[in-house]
Amino acid sequence: MSGKGPVLVIASHRGRVARLEKLLAAERFEVLVAGDGRAALAGPMEQAPTVVLIDWSLEDEVSREELVYRLRPRRVGPRVVAIAPPEEAQSVARVTGVSDVIGDGLDAEEVIDVVWRCHHEVQFAREG
Repeated sequence: MSGKGPVLVIASHRGRVARLEKLLAAERFEVLVAGDGRAALAGPMEQAPTVVLIDWSLEDEVSREELVYRLRPRRVGPRVVAIAPPEEAQSVARVTGVSDVIGDGLDAEEVIDVVWRCHHEVQFAREG
């Protein structure tokens, strides 16, 4: 059985990365991890991700907005999803290129629902 994805996780918080890997692996998503923006943008990936999850608390040389801009969705490109605290969700959702926002509590159902929907949007676009 083939997996889904890959999903690129851009986060430096090990606990958050481990939780996302566990949740997504249980749903048969391949997960790629980049600890910072430079690593995420460093080079071509073997397979283009369908979803990019960006931890909005990431402090990096490459700004979060720059990451979204460089990774933003095009018709067949990945959907960019931000992980942010509830009090920042509305402002983050207004950033051009952010497809959705997941709460930083990483509720399992919310994570899977958003990633699944975004993944299928990209798959549908790539097939069409």
